[in-house]
Amino acid sequence: MLQLMLMVLALGAGMQESRTPAATSLLGKPLFAPAMPLERSAVLEKDLAAAQAALDQDPASAEAIIWVGRRTAYLGRYRDAIGVFTTGIEKHPTDPRMLRHRGHRYITIRQFDKAIADLGKAATLVKDRPDEVEPDGQPNAKNIPTST
Repeated sequence: MLQLMLMVLALGAGMQESRTPAATSLLGKPLFAPAMPLERSAVLEKDLAAAQAALDQDPASAEAIIWVGRRTAYLGRYRDAIGVFTTGIEKHPTDPRMLRHRGHRYITIRQFDKAIADLGKAATLVKDRPDEVEPDGQPNAKNIPTST
């Protein structure tokens, strides 16, 4: 039994090493998207499929693009989410939300210069606009949105 457990642990460690890192830490170590239970992953995949279906119905919708990007990131696919937000920026160059979300994903993958550029542009675009509460994709315990 102990041998079997050691083999499973060794296989798990090998799997971790064979995955592509999501980022590199400031100390040069590979960083991986957090592992999640299969049940949670299935829910998030379903949510992403619904978001993608909404985008397919209305490819010009800024909201739909944002939700595909957010739902992609929730699955730990940060670079893919950056690609979604990049497309969104091309379609909606004056929408600060695209830049904000992409900037946050750049922070996630430790590309700070790109994050600063995006977040700076977003700040310029929201200047003199009223603050807006943004819906949460992963609500808190009280289900009260806190992001603006």
